[in-house]
This record gives sequence, structure tokens and C-alpha cells, in this order.
Amino acid sequence: MSSLAQKLEQAVIAVLQADPDVAALGRNIYPAQRNAQLVLDAIIVAADEKSGREEPIGLGNWHKPVSVEVRTSSSRADPADPNEDRGPVHDAAAEAVEKALSSTSLAADLSAAVADFTAYDPVYGRTNGGRAASDRQFRTRFEFMVFCCATDLSSPPPP
Repeated sequence: MSSLAQKLEQAVIAVLQADPDVAALGRNIYPAQRNAQLVLDAIIVAADEKSGREEPIGLGNWHKPVSVEVRTSSSRADPADPNEDRGPVHDAAAEAVEKALSSTSLAADLSAAVADFTAYDPVYGRTNGGRAASDRQFRTRFEFMVFCCATDLSSPPPP
């Protein structure tokens, strides 16, 4: 994974951790490369996971795809309660993440979250519009593209 993709993942994770509604969920937020496939009740962030390209730092701006997956165990917290539905718990978590990702200040928030990184023009799109149950967990996936570069464009270049 390129350094730019890693910076983008770090920025998305920092923005989600700073959002009070997401923080109130009490969920861990992981980058995708940390074997997060097995983690329940978490938020997984992956930037440019499929391209396999490495963009050298300082060589321009790039469109980077980002996915954020919200996962909730579908197992009942109380096995004795056959009517317990974990779906609303998952829906509330997905709603908080969607709200954080659709903020009008997302580009500025991403840029401020990580040193030597500038994000602008995030194009937000949601996939898997509802909860999908698989592997004993509910999953909702959000995807968006971010035009970004691995430098801080908010400060003037050195003389």
C-alpha cells in the first residue's frame, strides 16, 4: 500500500474517532490491513485496497477510493431472550458513521487530521444501503473517492 493510501486511512480513522456520535458507540476503528476480517463490533477503514499501485510521494494528486465498513455481531447479548434484535444497534452505528462521512467539512477535517496530507473534493457514495447479515454479523459498507496528495497545500512552499 502506498504511503498516500496509509495517510488517507489514518485521516479517515482520526475523523471518525473525533466525531462525538461515532465515539459514543464505543467501537474500535481498524485499518483493513490489521487482519480485521475477524473483528466483530468494529469499524474497518480501507483506502485503495485493490489497486496495488504505489504512488511516489510528491508526484501529484490522486483519486483514492476509501471504504468504511460497520460490523455488528448478530448474536444476541442475552441468549435467553429469543426476541432480542441486534439490528437496531447496528443501524444506529451505521447512521452515526454515515453522518460523519457526509459532513460538509469532510475534506478540511481529513486534511487537518494527518501531517503532510491534503484532501479535497471527497465524492461520497453509499453501497449496501441496508444491513447485510453474513458470518453472524451485520455489515454496512460506505464507499467514497477522495482527491488528495501527500503534502500540506495549506502552507506556502519553502523559499
